[in-house]
Amino acid sequence: MNRRSRGREITLQVLYLIEQNPEIDPLEIDRFIARRVREPWLRSLVERALVRDRPDVSPKTIADMLDRRLKSIEQGIQAGEDRSAGEGELAELARAIEQREFVKRLFAGVRRNRPRIDKIIGRVAENWRLDRMAAIDRNIIRLGVYEILFSEGDVPRKVAINEALELAKRYSTAQSSRFVNGVLDRLPASLADVPPDDEPETKKTETLALDHDPAPQTKVDRESDRAVES
Repeated sequence: MNRRSRGREITLQVLYLIEQNPEIDPLEIDRFIARRVREPWLRSLVERALVRDRPDVSPKTIADMLDRRLKSIEQGIQAGEDRSAGEGELAELARAIEQREFVKRLFAGVRRNRPRIDKIIGRVAENWRLDRMAAIDRNIIRLGVYEILFSEGDVPRKVAINEALELAKRYSTAQSSRFVNGVLDRLPASLADVPPDDEPETKKTETLALDHDPAPQTKVDRESDRAVES
């Protein structure tokens, strides 16, 4: 599984967690994400390696050195730089930080746009209220809608649908994957094509069928979301 696919999997887990525990402390969410990307474990590995290579330096100095290095890596990732190249414990930790930032961006994006995302889902799946959907399916669809309509072209539409289908197959049922596909496949081409919330649609959306034909499968470059047509 590539890093972005794994990041979506963790994002789904966080969305489900927050829905089941709406009063959860945000710090607990941050800790959950860090654990899922193995950040604490990898950090301790790097610290041990630094202590091994620099036996003349105190543990506190080692920790300070690592903090400064990781802050630089994190700032670079947030600025859009790829800081995860290379081998060894530090490079692996940088990849974990990159994955953590990807998860946090996805999660924050879905949460920030959730009211509008839910209204869009209601338009294309009008015979399926959100509260009637399975919690996992509901959050997979939310994540897919965000990536298709709100991520400003960062993820090709077919890739976003394919990734959502993989999540449905892994965490739900074959029937659910068809349902998820049916909803996402009916989304408008872009956010500009979504009517304002107070504007009725000019054409009534036809009933969503669970046996909707699956979207074409798309291969994905292992370290990005670039679509490769099969």
